[in-house]
Amino acid sequence: RKENEELLNALNRDNSGS
Repeated sequence: RKENEELLNALNRDNSGS
């Protein structure tokens, strides 16, 4: 599923922003 990758990307971005 491509949506899964998008979710992971958003999570990764959040971690980086933190």
